[in-house]
Amino acid sequence: MKATKDPRKAYGGMQQVIGDLIRLFRDLPKNIYFSAKQERIKDEVSGQIFWGPSMPGQKLGPSMPYFFDVVCAARVRLVDGKHEYFLQTQRDEQYEAKHRVPKHVEPLPMFIPVVTGRNTLGNIRDYIINTPKGEQP
Repeated sequence: MKATKDPRKAYGGMQQVIGDLIRLFRDLPKNIYFSAKQERIKDEVSGQIFWGPSMPGQKLGPSMPYFFDVVCAARVRLVDGKHEYFLQTQRDEQYEAKHRVPKHVEPLPMFIPVVTGRNTLGNIRDYIINTPKGEQP
């Protein structure tokens, strides 16, 4: 990437470099996990504000979900005084999330419980492998 004094051009170049790096990692013949800080993002079409991946510039953060098959929001809620951790796999009015699973696999539910001590990929893989078709929480 060429050095430039114009910050607008620098952000455009940075977006291209980051996008290329993500594609290189994503296309490896392995399961790859990326994590990102969340920020409020405004949907330019609907005007809705939701939480999504935070990246420098205005366009890279909102475009991040298009790079991946599974995008989850890590969530926590308080139930009977205890914290329950889960992964949200589908977008709602507050959080960006999505999944593209193979057609022969049952679609992921809206929420996957997090098993303490397992990594994020392990939780998703275990859910897909161990949940019989048609049986979801």
